[in-house]
Amino acid sequence: MPVLYHSAGRRRVVPDHSEKAYKAAGWQIRSPEQSDAGAATRPDETALKAGWVDFAVSEGMGRSEAEALTKAELKERFGA
Repeated sequence: MPVLYHSAGRRRVVPDHSEKAYKAAGWQIRSPEQSDAGAATRPDETALKAGWVDFAVSEGMGRSEAEALTKAELKERFGA
């Protein structure tokens, strides 16, 4: 059964046999059910940085990595 992976806002469905390679590359495993249930709405352009950090984390980025970026960098990566 395919598994849905997230990393820095990217999503892929991959075969189970690829799981080890994706984990080694820093991707987080989420089932489609988890992904749909935890889907966050992109913050408003005027939202505080904390909102963008939470959104980046919901898209699969590590919290420490997201917090290290500026609000502008988060908006560039996850914005419109």
